[in-house]
Amino acid sequence: MAFGRCFRSFERMDISISNTRLLLWLFLILSRSESVYANSIVDIDAHEMQSLLTLKEILQLQGDIWQENRNPCSSWLGIACEDGHVVSVSLFSMKYQAVGPSQNGSLMLEKAVQTLSTMSFLRSFNATGFEFRGQLPDSLGKLGKLNALDLTGTALYGSLPASFKLLSRLNFLSLAKNNLTGSISPFVEGFYNLQYIDLSCNSFTSLLPFTLFFKASQLMYVDLSHNGFEGVIPPFMGNLVNLRHLALGHNFLQGSLPLNHLKWPHLEYLDISNNNLQGPIADSISQLKSLSYLNLAHNYFTGSIPSAISSCTKLQTLILDRNLLTDKLPLSMITLKNLVVLSLSSNNLSGRIPSKIFTLPRLTTLVLSHNLFFGMLPLNELKPALIQVFDISYNFLEGDIPESLFPVEKIMKNCFQGAPTQHSPKACKQFYRRIGISWQETQPRSGSSTGNNTFTWLVQGHTRKNKRLLVILGCAAGGAFVLVIAGFCALCNERHKGVLNHELNEGIREVVTDRGSSLDKCFQMSFSRFLGEPFSYDTLSQATNGFSSSNMLANGHSGELYKGTLEAGTNIVVKRVYTARKIELYLKEMEIFQRAFHRRLVTVLGYCISEPDEKFLVYEHMPCGDLASVLQTKEVAYEGFYQCPRRPLDWITRLKIGIGVAEGLTYLHHECSPPIVHGNVKATSILLDEKFEVKLGSLSGAGTENKDSHPKLASCFLGLPESLDHADEGKYTAAVPQLSC
Repeated sequence: MAFGRCFRSFERMDISISNTRLLLWLFLILSRSESVYANSIVDIDAHEMQSLLTLKEILQLQGDIWQENRNPCSSWLGIACEDGHVVSVSLFSMKYQAVGPSQNGSLMLEKAVQTLSTMSFLRSFNATGFEFRGQLPDSLGKLGKLNALDLTGTALYGSLPASFKLLSRLNFLSLAKNNLTGSISPFVEGFYNLQYIDLSCNSFTSLLPFTLFFKASQLMYVDLSHNGFEGVIPPFMGNLVNLRHLALGHNFLQGSLPLNHLKWPHLEYLDISNNNLQGPIADSISQLKSLSYLNLAHNYFTGSIPSAISSCTKLQTLILDRNLLTDKLPLSMITLKNLVVLSLSSNNLSGRIPSKIFTLPRLTTLVLSHNLFFGMLPLNELKPALIQVFDISYNFLEGDIPESLFPVEKIMKNCFQGAPTQHSPKACKQFYRRIGISWQETQPRSGSSTGNNTFTWLVQGHTRKNKRLLVILGCAAGGAFVLVIAGFCALCNERHKGVLNHELNEGIREVVTDRGSSLDKCFQMSFSRFLGEPFSYDTLSQATNGFSSSNMLANGHSGELYKGTLEAGTNIVVKRVYTARKIELYLKEMEIFQRAFHRRLVTVLGYCISEPDEKFLVYEHMPCGDLASVLQTKEVAYEGFYQCPRRPLDWITRLKIGIGVAEGLTYLHHECSPPIVHGNVKATSILLDEKFEVKLGSLSGAGTENKDSHPKLASCFLGLPESLDHADEGKYTAAVPQLSC
């Protein structure tokens, strides 16, 4: 799995998670013997001294680390002794010579393990962050006396060796942030002493380790997130009465959440997001009275939010985004006085928002977007100074709201009077009539915006998750019709292309060389509203190895696509467009990003306009590539860039992809005004993340009913004239009027 993605995911966790791990490590390593430091002045065993020096040479440790003329037990960093014997070796934060491409990391690790095995009193080995870049050797079983093994972020790959099961004395095990594969169950069946296990951010597959969960009753910390585990969550996990932290998110788990059997009195952290779990959230969630973090997002949970959740009085974070939840918010939620984050977006929740929700004393994040909430927003209860993240967009809330109170995109697509980018009055009337409430449009307050109904919300066509199959069938039938119409239009337009392209390009060449002051005006409009953050040319060049051919993913019909990696480790895709050639399609894509924003459309992270002859767009990286490659189960073309389970798609995953495509097309067709036709829907334009969530790409071929194919902001972005109008003779002219962006 992608390390950068996992790292960003961990950053969002409460800081107490790190504290929990640190405390567990210190407890397990240091509390076993009170004499570790008391006896540190005892001379070390000569044989073990030689083993440490050999280990230093194997690992190519640099600097003044582990000086031969000093006592390792008292002076060497990362070495702990007891009665003159080494009991703990830690390589964490040590400087070393990185393993090069020509070196054999597996051989280095094999030699290191062989050397460690000569230290018969060794109980702990920590190599966090030491990049071996190899496979675990079969000799690892020789370290069978270890109580703690931490190989987090050591660039390991491949499956676990057969001898791994010999490490059954472990009570602390972390193999997180590597690229280990295969099944884990056969190797940990006898690990009954485990208290801490972290296998997150790998590529483990098959079922969860049932035997471990059934017999390792001392487990306190379990993190198996960001892998490819399948199957169900076994009810007997409720036997883990000491469990405090459970993270199973970003896997392929199915079935229901057996809360009736999961009586964890000490559980503080539960994350099972991004799976395929379904069914209702049972009232027995009230048993988790110590819970402070709950994340069930990106699943298929149905029914209402149980009012019994109010019994989880210590709850600080509640995330239920992107499920199939319905009904009203339970009034009992207002008793969750410790709640800091409440995120319920992209469900089918309805009713009025309880006004007391806004009075929760510690609430800083409230996300209720993409639901069916209606009624007045209790402005008198809002605390803008306290709430840092607020999003109520895509509902049917009404009344007046000060434009300066919240960003426009956080309140858009409601029925607020006088606010911009709201539902049309017709859509609001239809919605309120359906729920038996009259709704009247009123005149906006003096000085308020009259609204900019850029999109038309078609209530009857609004995507409901309980009608997704009908939407898919409708889109399939409509797609055939669109292809016929598109073919006819292509024949009509082909006759005009030659003349238009020649004269358009001539006009571009005249203006891109002298655009300085005009672009300054463009920046005042803040491209970040729909094009993300600005990138420098040097940053993008470095990320793509100077736009080398080895980094080129494709030469698309609107520009060249390159894979890239930023300094922080984030994978990106960069589109490079030459302004003298493919500018027509590029401008169309700019128009789409200006008009449309949806979770089913590919995200633009940023742009670069500093070069006169070429422009750049930076897209988010989709780990599974496109649907065409996944359907053909092709091998990954770029190692480390596309990382996706290469296996035949099951029916549930295929249905999930179909629903995602239908949601994206429904948004373009029915929620945009004028409607947008994608125009290039095919397997290679359907992009997939690591959970097979869909985002539509190839938007440069999309079109609208609006004849103006070059909006002012997109033209200004490229330093083009504000309008390239038809002259009396029916041709484009290259006049350069004053830009007003």
